[in-house]
Amino acid sequence: MVTLDHKKNKAIALASVAFLGTGALALGVATARAAGKAARVQGKVAPGVSVAGIDLSGLEPEAAEDKVRAWAKERVTTTPITLVAPQSGRKWNIPLSEAGGRFLVDEAIDKAAAVGKDDSWFQRLWMADRERNVQIEPEFRLNEKALDEHLKKIAEKVHVAAQNARAKMGPDGGLVLTKPEQKGVRLDIEATRKAILAGGPAALADGTEAKLVVEEEAPKVTSEDLGKVGTLLASFSTYYGSSSAPRRSNVEKAANLINGKLLAPGEVFSYNDTVGPRTPRLGWRNAPTYQDGQVVPGPGGGICQVSTTLYNAVLRADLKIVERQGHSMPVRYVPAGCDATVNYGSIDFRFENSTPGPLYVAAIANGGKLTFNLFGISEAKPGDVQVVTSGRRHHSRGFSVSAYRVVKNADGTTRRESLGTSSYRPAPAGH
Repeated sequence: MVTLDHKKNKAIALASVAFLGTGALALGVATARAAGKAARVQGKVAPGVSVAGIDLSGLEPEAAEDKVRAWAKERVTTTPITLVAPQSGRKWNIPLSEAGGRFLVDEAIDKAAAVGKDDSWFQRLWMADRERNVQIEPEFRLNEKALDEHLKKIAEKVHVAAQNARAKMGPDGGLVLTKPEQKGVRLDIEATRKAILAGGPAALADGTEAKLVVEEEAPKVTSEDLGKVGTLLASFSTYYGSSSAPRRSNVEKAANLINGKLLAPGEVFSYNDTVGPRTPRLGWRNAPTYQDGQVVPGPGGGICQVSTTLYNAVLRADLKIVERQGHSMPVRYVPAGCDATVNYGSIDFRFENSTPGPLYVAAIANGGKLTFNLFGISEAKPGDVQVVTSGRRHHSRGFSVSAYRVVKNADGTTRRESLGTSSYRPAPAGH
Protein backbone atom coordinates (compact mmCIF):
# COMPACT_ATOMS: atom_id res chain seq x y z
CA MET A 1 0.00 0.00 0.00
CA VAL A 2 2.74 2.30 0.85
CA THR A 3 4.41 1.63 -2.46
CA LEU A 4 1.27 2.12 -4.38
CA ASP A 5 0.53 5.49 -2.58
CA HIS A 6 4.01 6.72 -3.35
CA LYS A 7 3.56 6.03 -7.05
CA LYS A 8 0.19 7.79 -7.04
CA ASN A 9 1.60 10.95 -5.43
CA LYS A 10 4.44 11.01 -7.86
CA ALA A 11 2.05 10.87 -10.79
CA ILE A 12 -0.04 13.67 -9.38
CA ALA A 13 3.05 15.81 -8.89
CA LEU A 14 4.20 15.24 -12.46
CA ALA A 15 0.77 16.19 -13.77
CA SER A 16 0.76 19.41 -11.74
CA VAL A 17 4.15 20.42 -13.04
CA ALA A 18 3.00 19.87 -16.59
CA PHE A 19 -0.11 21.95 -16.02
CA LEU A 20 1.81 24.86 -14.45
CA GLY A 21 4.34 24.79 -17.23
CA THR A 22 1.60 25.08 -19.82
CA GLY A 23 0.04 28.10 -17.94
CA ALA A 24 3.36 29.84 -17.59
CA LEU A 25 4.02 29.41 -21.28
CA ALA A 26 0.64 30.91 -22.14
CA LEU A 27 1.23 33.81 -19.78
CA GLY A 28 4.68 34.37 -21.24
CA VAL A 29 3.28 34.52 -24.77
CA ALA A 30 0.60 37.07 -23.75
CA THR A 31 3.16 39.16 -21.93
CA ALA A 32 5.50 39.17 -24.90
CA ARG A 33 2.73 40.26 -27.22
CA ALA A 34 1.70 43.14 -24.90
CA ALA A 35 5.29 44.25 -24.43
CA GLY A 36 5.82 44.25 -28.18
CA LYS A 37 2.74 46.39 -28.73
CA ALA A 38 3.86 48.85 -26.03
CA ALA A 39 7.29 49.06 -27.64
CA ARG A 40 5.78 49.81 -31.05
CA VAL A 41 3.81 52.85 -29.72
CA GLN A 42 6.58 54.12 -27.43
CA GLY A 43 7.61 56.90 -29.93
CA LYS A 44 4.00 57.95 -30.60
CA VAL A 45 1.43 59.86 -28.61
CA ALA A 46 -0.34 57.51 -26.25
CA PRO A 47 -3.96 56.53 -26.95
CA GLY A 48 -6.54 58.87 -25.40
CA VAL A 49 -4.32 61.99 -25.35
CA SER A 50 -5.78 65.24 -26.72
CA VAL A 51 -4.39 68.76 -27.06
CA ALA A 52 -6.87 71.66 -27.42
CA GLY A 53 -9.58 69.04 -27.99
CA ILE A 54 -7.65 67.45 -30.89
CA ASP A 55 -7.24 63.67 -30.55
CA LEU A 56 -3.55 62.87 -31.09
CA SER A 57 -3.72 59.16 -30.29
CA GLY A 58 -0.98 57.17 -32.02
CA LEU A 59 0.49 60.14 -33.91
CA GLU A 60 4.17 60.80 -34.24
CA PRO A 61 5.10 64.00 -32.33
CA GLU A 62 5.81 65.84 -35.60
CA ALA A 63 2.39 65.02 -37.04
CA ALA A 64 0.76 65.92 -33.72
CA GLU A 65 2.57 69.25 -33.72
CA ASP A 66 1.37 70.06 -37.25
CA LYS A 67 -2.23 69.49 -36.23
CA VAL A 68 -2.02 71.62 -33.09
CA ARG A 69 -0.02 74.37 -34.78
CA ALA A 70 -2.64 74.68 -37.52
CA TRP A 71 -5.31 74.97 -34.81
CA ALA A 72 -3.32 77.64 -32.97
CA LYS A 73 -2.75 79.69 -36.14
CA GLU A 74 -6.42 79.64 -37.04
CA ARG A 75 -7.37 80.51 -33.47
CA VAL A 76 -5.14 83.58 -33.07
CA THR A 77 -5.98 84.97 -36.53
CA THR A 78 -9.77 84.71 -36.17
CA THR A 79 -10.22 85.52 -32.48
CA PRO A 80 -10.22 89.29 -31.85
CA ILE A 81 -9.79 91.74 -29.04
CA THR A 82 -12.68 94.14 -29.68
CA LEU A 83 -12.31 97.74 -28.50
CA VAL A 84 -15.32 100.04 -28.40
CA ALA A 85 -15.28 103.86 -28.37
CA PRO A 86 -17.44 104.98 -25.42
CA GLN A 87 -19.46 107.68 -27.21
CA SER A 88 -19.55 106.86 -30.92
CA GLY A 89 -19.64 103.09 -30.43
CA ARG A 90 -17.03 102.69 -33.14
CA LYS A 91 -15.24 99.34 -32.91
CA TRP A 92 -11.72 98.14 -33.58
CA ASN A 93 -11.07 94.39 -33.90
CA ILE A 94 -7.48 93.39 -33.24
CA PRO A 95 -6.74 89.72 -34.00
CA LEU A 96 -4.90 87.98 -31.16
CA SER A 97 -1.97 87.37 -33.50
CA GLU A 98 -1.53 91.10 -34.18
CA ALA A 99 -1.96 91.94 -30.50
CA GLY A 100 1.01 89.73 -29.65
CA GLY A 101 -0.98 86.66 -28.63
CA ARG A 102 0.29 83.11 -29.13
CA PHE A 103 -0.27 79.59 -27.84
CA LEU A 104 2.69 77.60 -26.51
CA VAL A 105 2.32 74.70 -28.96
CA ASP A 106 5.76 73.18 -28.43
CA GLU A 107 5.24 72.90 -24.69
CA ALA A 108 1.81 71.30 -25.13
CA ILE A 109 3.16 68.73 -27.63
CA ASP A 110 6.02 67.88 -25.28
CA LYS A 111 3.50 67.19 -22.54
CA ALA A 112 1.39 65.04 -24.87
CA ALA A 113 4.38 63.04 -26.11
CA ALA A 114 5.56 62.46 -22.55
CA VAL A 115 2.34 60.78 -21.41
CA GLY A 116 3.10 57.18 -20.51
CA LYS A 117 6.82 57.40 -21.25
CA ASP A 118 7.77 57.15 -17.58
CA ASP A 119 5.38 54.29 -16.85
CA SER A 120 6.74 51.11 -15.31
CA TRP A 121 6.79 47.85 -17.26
CA PHE A 122 3.63 46.72 -15.51
CA GLN A 123 1.85 50.08 -16.20
CA ARG A 124 2.69 49.87 -19.90
CA LEU A 125 1.43 46.30 -19.93
CA TRP A 126 -1.78 47.32 -18.22
CA MET A 127 -2.43 50.34 -20.55
CA ALA A 128 -1.45 48.57 -23.78
CA ASP A 129 -5.11 48.06 -24.78
CA ARG A 130 -6.63 50.99 -22.85
CA GLU A 131 -7.07 54.75 -23.51
CA ARG A 132 -5.99 57.30 -20.95
CA ASN A 133 -8.41 60.25 -21.53
CA VAL A 134 -5.74 62.95 -21.00
CA GLN A 135 -6.78 66.52 -21.98
CA ILE A 136 -4.04 69.15 -22.43
CA GLU A 137 -4.76 72.86 -23.05
CA PRO A 138 -1.95 74.93 -24.61
CA GLU A 139 -0.92 77.89 -22.49
CA PHE A 140 -1.70 81.35 -23.93
CA ARG A 141 0.80 84.20 -23.77
CA LEU A 142 0.54 87.89 -24.76
CA ASN A 143 3.29 90.29 -25.81
CA GLU A 144 2.04 93.55 -24.30
CA LYS A 145 4.43 95.63 -26.42
CA ALA A 146 2.60 94.52 -29.56
CA LEU A 147 -0.71 95.39 -27.92
CA ASP A 148 0.63 98.84 -27.03
CA GLU A 149 1.64 99.46 -30.65
CA HIS A 150 -1.95 98.84 -31.74
CA LEU A 151 -3.26 101.08 -28.98
CA LYS A 152 -0.97 103.87 -30.18
CA LYS A 153 -2.40 103.57 -33.69
CA ILE A 154 -5.94 103.69 -32.32
CA ALA A 155 -4.96 106.67 -30.16
CA GLU A 156 -4.03 108.60 -33.30
CA LYS A 157 -7.48 107.96 -34.78
CA VAL A 158 -9.35 108.71 -31.56
CA HIS A 159 -7.42 111.88 -30.78
CA VAL A 160 -9.23 115.16 -31.24
CA ALA A 161 -6.79 117.97 -30.56
CA ALA A 162 -7.86 120.76 -28.24
CA GLN A 163 -8.18 124.11 -29.97
CA ASN A 164 -6.77 127.21 -28.33
CA ALA A 165 -8.80 130.38 -28.24
CA ARG A 166 -7.70 132.81 -30.94
CA ALA A 167 -7.65 136.59 -31.05
CA LYS A 168 -6.41 139.53 -33.07
CA MET A 169 -5.27 142.98 -32.16
CA GLY A 170 -8.13 145.43 -32.12
CA PRO A 171 -8.03 149.08 -33.20
CA ASP A 172 -7.75 150.23 -29.59
CA GLY A 173 -4.64 148.12 -28.95
CA GLY A 174 -6.42 145.32 -27.08
CA LEU A 175 -7.05 141.74 -28.16
CA VAL A 176 -10.39 140.86 -29.74
CA LEU A 177 -11.53 137.23 -29.48
CA THR A 178 -11.94 135.62 -32.92
CA LYS A 179 -12.47 131.98 -31.91
CA PRO A 180 -13.27 130.43 -28.53
CA GLU A 181 -11.36 127.43 -27.25
CA GLN A 182 -12.53 123.84 -27.76
CA LYS A 183 -11.77 120.87 -25.55
CA GLY A 184 -10.16 117.82 -27.12
CA VAL A 185 -10.21 114.07 -26.51
CA ARG A 186 -7.32 111.67 -26.20
CA LEU A 187 -6.97 107.95 -25.49
CA ASP A 188 -5.61 106.92 -22.12
CA ILE A 189 -3.43 104.05 -23.34
CA GLU A 190 -2.42 102.85 -19.87
CA ALA A 191 -6.00 102.72 -18.56
CA THR A 192 -7.22 101.03 -21.76
CA ARG A 193 -4.52 98.37 -21.48
CA LYS A 194 -5.57 97.68 -17.89
CA ALA A 195 -9.20 97.30 -18.99
CA ILE A 196 -8.18 94.77 -21.65
CA LEU A 197 -6.03 92.79 -19.22
CA ALA A 198 -8.48 92.94 -16.30
CA GLY A 199 -8.73 89.15 -16.23
CA GLY A 200 -5.05 88.57 -16.92
CA PRO A 201 -3.37 87.75 -20.26
CA ALA A 202 -4.51 84.10 -20.18
CA ALA A 203 -8.16 85.24 -20.20
CA LEU A 204 -7.67 86.67 -23.70
CA ALA A 205 -7.30 83.20 -25.25
CA ASP A 206 -10.99 83.31 -26.22
CA GLY A 207 -10.91 87.01 -27.13
CA THR A 208 -12.52 89.86 -25.22
CA GLU A 209 -14.37 93.14 -25.62
CA ALA A 210 -13.39 96.28 -23.72
CA LYS A 211 -14.21 99.96 -23.82
CA LEU A 212 -11.59 102.51 -24.76
CA VAL A 213 -10.74 104.81 -21.88
CA VAL A 214 -10.66 108.41 -23.07
CA GLU A 215 -10.14 111.69 -21.27
CA GLU A 216 -10.57 115.35 -22.08
CA GLU A 217 -7.66 117.34 -23.41
CA ALA A 218 -7.73 120.91 -22.15
CA PRO A 219 -6.68 123.80 -24.41
CA LYS A 220 -3.60 125.73 -23.34
CA VAL A 221 -5.14 129.11 -24.12
CA THR A 222 -8.72 129.97 -23.17
CA SER A 223 -10.89 132.99 -23.78
CA GLU A 224 -10.39 133.91 -20.15
CA ASP A 225 -6.62 133.78 -20.62
CA LEU A 226 -6.77 136.05 -23.66
CA GLY A 227 -8.87 138.51 -21.70
CA LYS A 228 -5.83 139.08 -19.50
CA VAL A 229 -3.43 139.71 -22.39
CA GLY A 230 -3.08 143.48 -22.73
CA THR A 231 0.30 144.39 -21.31
CA LEU A 232 3.05 145.43 -23.71
CA LEU A 233 6.06 143.42 -22.58
CA ALA A 234 8.55 144.79 -25.12
CA SER A 235 8.84 146.56 -28.45
CA PHE A 236 11.67 146.89 -30.95
CA SER A 237 12.00 148.54 -34.37
CA THR A 238 14.43 148.61 -37.28
CA TYR A 239 14.29 150.47 -40.59
CA TYR A 240 14.31 149.08 -44.13
CA GLY A 241 13.09 152.07 -46.17
CA SER A 242 16.35 152.42 -48.12
CA SER A 243 16.19 148.80 -49.33
CA SER A 244 15.35 147.73 -52.88
CA ALA A 245 11.75 147.00 -53.77
CA PRO A 246 12.29 143.19 -53.76
CA ARG A 247 13.91 143.35 -50.33
CA ARG A 248 11.12 145.52 -48.92
CA SER A 249 8.59 143.03 -50.30
CA ASN A 250 10.33 140.14 -48.55
CA VAL A 251 10.50 142.00 -45.22
CA GLU A 252 6.81 142.85 -45.31
CA LYS A 253 5.82 139.32 -46.39
CA ALA A 254 7.73 137.72 -43.51
CA ALA A 255 6.31 140.20 -41.00
CA ASN A 256 2.75 139.50 -42.17
CA LEU A 257 3.29 135.75 -41.75
CA ILE A 258 4.36 136.26 -38.13
CA ASN A 259 1.84 138.92 -37.19
CA GLY A 260 -0.85 137.60 -34.85
CA LYS A 261 1.11 134.57 -33.67
CA LEU A 262 -0.22 133.46 -30.30
CA LEU A 263 1.94 131.29 -28.05
CA ALA A 264 0.72 129.30 -25.06
CA PRO A 265 2.89 129.19 -21.92
CA GLY A 266 5.89 126.97 -22.60
CA GLU A 267 5.30 126.91 -26.37
CA VAL A 268 8.36 127.39 -28.59
CA PHE A 269 8.23 129.73 -31.59
CA SER A 270 10.16 128.62 -34.68
CA TYR A 271 10.88 131.28 -37.29
CA ASN A 272 11.35 128.74 -40.08
CA ASP A 273 8.20 126.82 -39.21
CA THR A 274 6.18 130.03 -39.13
CA VAL A 275 7.56 131.75 -42.23
CA GLY A 276 8.11 128.56 -44.23
CA PRO A 277 10.49 127.86 -47.12
CA ARG A 278 11.66 130.80 -49.17
CA THR A 279 11.17 129.98 -52.84
CA PRO A 280 10.09 132.10 -55.83
CA ARG A 281 7.05 129.85 -56.27
CA LEU A 282 5.81 131.03 -52.86
CA GLY A 283 6.23 134.68 -53.73
CA TRP A 284 9.69 135.38 -52.35
CA ARG A 285 11.75 137.77 -54.48
CA ASN A 286 15.48 137.85 -55.18
CA ALA A 287 17.35 140.31 -52.99
CA PRO A 288 20.88 140.52 -51.48
CA THR A 289 21.83 137.69 -49.11
CA TYR A 290 25.06 136.64 -47.34
CA GLN A 291 26.62 133.45 -48.73
CA ASP A 292 30.19 132.24 -48.10
CA GLY A 293 31.50 135.72 -47.34
CA GLN A 294 29.84 137.22 -50.40
CA VAL A 295 26.70 139.27 -51.03
CA VAL A 296 24.65 137.48 -53.69
CA PRO A 297 21.00 137.68 -54.75
CA GLY A 298 18.70 134.98 -53.43
CA PRO A 299 14.96 134.41 -52.86
CA GLY A 300 13.86 135.86 -49.52
CA GLY A 301 16.79 138.23 -49.17
CA GLY A 302 16.06 140.61 -46.29
CA ILE A 303 14.07 138.30 -44.05
CA CYS A 304 16.99 138.09 -41.60
CA GLN A 305 16.13 141.68 -40.67
CA VAL A 306 12.75 140.36 -39.58
CA SER A 307 14.27 137.58 -37.46
CA THR A 308 16.78 140.04 -36.00
CA THR A 309 14.09 142.59 -35.10
CA LEU A 310 12.00 139.89 -33.44
CA TYR A 311 15.08 138.61 -31.59
CA ASN A 312 15.70 142.03 -30.06
CA ALA A 313 12.05 142.37 -28.98
CA VAL A 314 12.23 138.90 -27.41
CA LEU A 315 15.42 139.83 -25.54
CA ARG A 316 13.75 142.91 -24.07
CA ALA A 317 10.67 140.91 -23.05
CA ASP A 318 13.08 138.72 -21.05
CA LEU A 319 11.94 135.54 -22.85
CA LYS A 320 14.01 132.38 -23.09
CA ILE A 321 16.17 132.08 -26.21
CA VAL A 322 16.20 128.51 -27.55
CA GLU A 323 18.23 128.92 -30.75
CA ARG A 324 20.03 131.89 -32.27
CA GLN A 325 22.98 132.33 -34.61
CA GLY A 326 24.65 135.50 -35.85
CA HIS A 327 25.37 136.40 -39.46
CA SER A 328 28.70 135.62 -41.08
CA MET A 329 29.17 139.38 -41.69
CA PRO A 330 27.87 142.38 -39.74
CA VAL A 331 24.53 144.00 -40.66
CA ARG A 332 23.62 147.67 -40.66
CA TYR A 333 20.29 147.68 -38.82
CA VAL A 334 21.52 146.50 -35.36
CA PRO A 335 24.88 146.54 -33.52
CA ALA A 336 27.19 143.55 -34.03
CA GLY A 337 26.30 140.73 -31.62
CA CYS A 338 22.57 141.58 -31.66
CA ASP A 339 21.56 139.96 -34.95
CA ALA A 340 19.86 136.62 -35.66
CA THR A 341 20.24 134.98 -39.05
CA VAL A 342 18.05 132.22 -40.48
CA ASN A 343 18.31 129.74 -43.33
CA TYR A 344 15.45 127.36 -44.00
CA GLY A 345 16.44 123.77 -43.25
CA SER A 346 19.65 124.57 -41.40
CA ILE A 347 19.59 127.72 -39.23
CA ASP A 348 16.54 128.72 -37.20
CA PHE A 349 15.64 131.36 -34.66
CA ARG A 350 13.57 129.93 -31.82
CA PHE A 351 12.39 131.25 -28.48
CA GLU A 352 10.06 130.01 -25.74
CA ASN A 353 7.12 131.79 -24.21
CA SER A 354 8.58 131.52 -20.73
CA THR A 355 5.84 133.66 -19.18
CA PRO A 356 2.96 132.24 -17.11
CA GLY A 357 0.36 133.41 -19.64
CA PRO A 358 -0.27 133.62 -23.40
CA LEU A 359 2.04 135.71 -25.58
CA TYR A 360 0.77 137.66 -28.58
CA VAL A 361 3.23 138.67 -31.31
CA ALA A 362 2.26 141.75 -33.31
CA ALA A 363 4.33 142.74 -36.34
CA ILE A 364 3.97 146.00 -38.23
CA ALA A 365 5.89 146.64 -41.46
CA ASN A 366 5.05 149.74 -43.45
CA GLY A 367 6.59 153.03 -44.39
CA GLY A 368 10.05 151.49 -44.19
CA LYS A 369 9.75 150.77 -40.44
CA LEU A 370 9.52 147.26 -38.99
CA THR A 371 8.23 146.91 -35.42
CA PHE A 372 7.53 143.92 -33.20
CA ASN A 373 5.29 144.40 -30.16
CA LEU A 374 5.01 141.53 -27.67
CA PHE A 375 1.93 141.44 -25.44
CA GLY A 376 1.31 139.27 -22.39
CA ILE A 377 -0.33 139.26 -18.98
CA SER A 378 0.63 141.93 -16.46
CA GLU A 379 2.48 139.42 -14.27
CA ALA A 380 4.89 138.79 -17.17
CA LYS A 381 6.04 142.41 -17.40
CA PRO A 382 9.84 142.30 -17.00
CA GLY A 383 12.02 144.71 -15.10
CA ASP A 384 14.32 147.11 -16.88
CA VAL A 385 16.10 145.12 -19.62
CA GLN A 386 19.26 146.32 -21.37
CA VAL A 387 21.20 144.57 -24.12
CA VAL A 388 24.90 145.44 -24.03
CA THR A 389 27.86 144.34 -26.10
CA SER A 390 31.60 144.17 -25.55
CA GLY A 391 34.13 145.98 -27.70
CA ARG A 392 35.21 144.33 -30.92
CA ARG A 393 38.01 141.81 -30.57
CA HIS A 394 39.86 141.66 -33.88
CA HIS A 395 41.50 138.50 -35.18
CA SER A 396 42.98 137.22 -38.43
CA ARG A 397 39.62 136.52 -40.09
CA GLY A 398 37.67 139.51 -38.81
CA PHE A 399 36.36 140.30 -35.34
CA SER A 400 34.12 138.94 -32.56
CA VAL A 401 31.65 140.54 -30.16
CA SER A 402 30.06 139.23 -26.95
CA ALA A 403 26.54 140.27 -25.96
CA TYR A 404 24.75 140.29 -22.60
CA ARG A 405 21.23 140.78 -21.30
CA VAL A 406 21.13 142.79 -18.07
CA VAL A 407 17.83 142.75 -16.17
CA LYS A 408 17.19 145.07 -13.24
CA ASN A 409 14.31 143.67 -11.20
CA ALA A 410 11.79 145.65 -9.18
CA ASP A 411 13.30 144.37 -5.93
CA GLY A 412 16.64 145.98 -6.79
CA THR A 413 18.44 142.78 -7.83
CA THR A 414 20.27 142.52 -11.15
CA ARG A 415 20.72 139.53 -13.44
CA ARG A 416 23.42 139.46 -16.12
CA GLU A 417 23.02 136.79 -18.78
CA SER A 418 25.51 135.96 -21.52
CA LEU A 419 23.99 135.83 -25.00
CA GLY A 420 27.09 134.29 -26.55
CA THR A 421 29.91 135.50 -28.75
CA SER A 422 29.44 136.23 -32.45
CA SER A 423 32.27 136.19 -34.99
CA TYR A 424 32.14 138.18 -38.21
CA ARG A 425 34.12 138.48 -41.41
CA PRO A 426 34.60 142.00 -42.76
CA ALA A 427 31.69 143.08 -44.95
CA PRO A 428 32.52 143.59 -48.65
CA ALA A 429 33.11 147.15 -49.74
CA GLY A 430 29.89 149.05 -50.34
CA HIS A 431 27.86 146.94 -47.89
